[in-house]
Amino acid sequence: MRNSRSVATILLVVVIAVGIILIARAREQVSVSISRSGAEKGHGQAQGQSSAPVHDASSRTAAVDVYGDVLAELRSADREHMERVILALARRFAEASVRGDPLPAAREVISASGAPDSVSGILYRRSAGVFVTIIRNNAVRACVGSIWAHFPSLTQEISHFAAAAAARDLRRPPVEPWELAGCSYAVSVVGCLERVSPGAPWDPRSYGVFVRAGAKSGVILPGEALTYAKQVSWALSEAGIDARMPYEMYRFQTVKFGGSLNLHGGLGQ
Repeated sequence: MRNSRSVATILLVVVIAVGIILIARAREQVSVSISRSGAEKGHGQAQGQSSAPVHDASSRTAAVDVYGDVLAELRSADREHMERVILALARRFAEASVRGDPLPAAREVISASGAPDSVSGILYRRSAGVFVTIIRNNAVRACVGSIWAHFPSLTQEISHFAAAAAARDLRRPPVEPWELAGCSYAVSVVGCLERVSPGAPWDPRSYGVFVRAGAKSGVILPGEALTYAKQVSWALSEAGIDARMPYEMYRFQTVKFGGSLNLHGGLGQ
């Protein structure tokens, strides 16, 4: 009798132990799942944390420059047709967003622009970071975009940020419908980043700058500042980074379509 009770007790202990182990494993799996989900969400929101290629300018190691390939293809394409279709996308999506109208179908906008397949094909199959700038009275009225691609194609990238530019540039008030008649548009497609050291100047007409310190980051596009010093100080100011504290700095090139600021008119000095 005692042996039967001992065996039953042992079995009960084993069952309880197995149950505890199974519950612990289930909790661990749930925890991992939640952690991954949070990391993926933050990845899309924090521009400073991306798997996009970042190259060290001083490194001699060859690297595959996928964004450089995009810029090269854009530069070799029919400039007139490419600019026409890209600016048509930017204008149509921005204006629809400002007016509160339904957003157009991107394919219909591209088709109406008369762009040949050699041009539209690049926009459908290539991907890169994009900035859409709305210009009014020789000033940046709104500018929204990303250093890195968020969508599978340039068509989606341009359409998304053009619609977002109207209200998601948190540094400026939303664009109003009455302003649209005086607005022009610029779209900058971003190449790869090169890590550089503070104090190593470059031509601000050819390169933009990206600065980062922790969660803070700031971007100034090529041609938005007249001098290198102004470009860097402006980027740090936009990011809220103290220049006396450690920070990372990168430069990048773009292919730009559309209007530009007249820097000699008093801006970007």
